[in-house]
Amino acid sequence: MMSVSQGTDDTARLEGRAPAWTPVVILVRLVAWLAALPYVAVVLLVMTGPPTWSAVAYLAGIGVLLWGLMTLPGRAGKEGLGFRRPRGLTRGAALSVLAIALVRGCTARSGETLAFEPAPRFVDRIVDEQDVAVAGTRVLVASGMLRDDATELPSAMRAAYARMHASEGDSPSPVLATYLGMQTPSEFDLLVVVPESEPRPREALVFLHGFAGNFALPCWQAARAVAPLGVMTVCPSTRWTGDWWSAAGEATLRRTLDALHARGVLRVVLAGLSNGGIGASRLAPKMRGAFVGLVLVSGVASDAGPPGVPTLVLHGRKDTMAGFGDATRYASRTGARLVALDAAHFAMLVRSSESDAALRAFVGSVLGKTHAMYDERRSPAARSPS
Repeated sequence: MMSVSQGTDDTARLEGRAPAWTPVVILVRLVAWLAALPYVAVVLLVMTGPPTWSAVAYLAGIGVLLWGLMTLPGRAGKEGLGFRRPRGLTRGAALSVLAIALVRGCTARSGETLAFEPAPRFVDRIVDEQDVAVAGTRVLVASGMLRDDATELPSAMRAAYARMHASEGDSPSPVLATYLGMQTPSEFDLLVVVPESEPRPREALVFLHGFAGNFALPCWQAARAVAPLGVMTVCPSTRWTGDWWSAAGEATLRRTLDALHARGVLRVVLAGLSNGGIGASRLAPKMRGAFVGLVLVSGVASDAGPPGVPTLVLHGRKDTMAGFGDATRYASRTGARLVALDAAHFAMLVRSSESDAALRAFVGSVLGKTHAMYDERRSPAARSPS
């Protein structure tokens, strides 16, 4: 039996009028119109990033998709805005966004030197980290929520991502998987950078990320610093909070060490950035014998005990997020070497030349490789200018 609404629609079609919109169509159109303003804001933010090719493609596809939903008809033809709407507009836009994700999923399986073990998940490959990180940083700085290094950070980040893209091309990132809650001790993204000069390294730098999750950029920067020494770099992922001192964080670190030992790595230097530094300062004394050196960058626990190994503390004098006072007291209490940089919390990035040089010199001295394998021409990661 034909319903009343169906009969009304059929009558409207016979009379040449558009059938009445259903509540679902009205709701979809309303949501699309409400999403238009945030979409424009995102476009302006990302397109002045500057954006990657995938960001441009995604934004174009999503824009057409929104337009299709905003003008969703009861039938093809003239609509409320007074123009003929192409049939299949919404479906075509949705398929284009899916196609972009599939293309990036193929092009970002690994960088030139930066890889994942095991292979990156699909969600690790569909979004370019640069677009998320630069846009997010600009919003935090503009809103006043991020004040440390505010005048230098966005431009320093853009320049660093440009160097990483020139060296690595499209590469995966653990950011999306982290915010989807997919980083667990039993299954986590492990970024691995093996220097070209030493395909079977026996020494490694384990780099623990900070608050906000694991980003490929700091991992790549640390790897570039120590690559001339023939040292591999691995960067495990835990929850976005970067709570490495938790049971889950410690279990992830221990599994990372197991993976390194399975590869034949004999000596490991532990490093941590921000919350990663706090976690490393607490875990190193607890895991005595596992590491031959410790590097704490912009983060140290005020209650951390002596690690029992040579330690480097890299910290910005103007840091208001992880106090410089904690760093100086820790260095004084444990005998660690303190390198104070003229910056705030993001000293590793905004003072990358000084930070990289200090990290390279310290790791080289701990491993007895200060002059060994120091030819930067042999390492693609080291060839990028600072």
